[in-house]
Amino acid sequence: MGRIFCLPGSRGWHSLERRAGFQEKDSPISALKGPVKIAYSDADKSEIIADLLQNQFKLNNISNDTDRAITHVVHTYLNNKNNFTNIPPTPPPLPSEIIDYIDKVKTNKAAGL
Repeated sequence: MGRIFCLPGSRGWHSLERRAGFQEKDSPISALKGPVKIAYSDADKSEIIADLLQNQFKLNNISNDTDRAITHVVHTYLNNKNNFTNIPPTPPPLPSEIIDYIDKVKTNKAAGL
């Protein structure tokens, strides 16, 4: 069995046994069922996965008249610069407000929960 030698540290030179996980081969991907046929070869499997990803990430086709109208209104609003000129700036928070929010945070909770 091979050995891996580590650089000298506080404990001096020492060797580590190579782990069996580094020597194992990857398990093959089982056959994939595509829209037309079942893929057994790696090339066919990659084509099925590529087609799946291409269909998954293409833009939605907006064919509904209501969707088109809403999209037009939103784009018109966002592209009109006059809609954003009269917005007053947000005042910075007071230190007392920040302290109040920090006090409300539960200390035994993970972030985002």
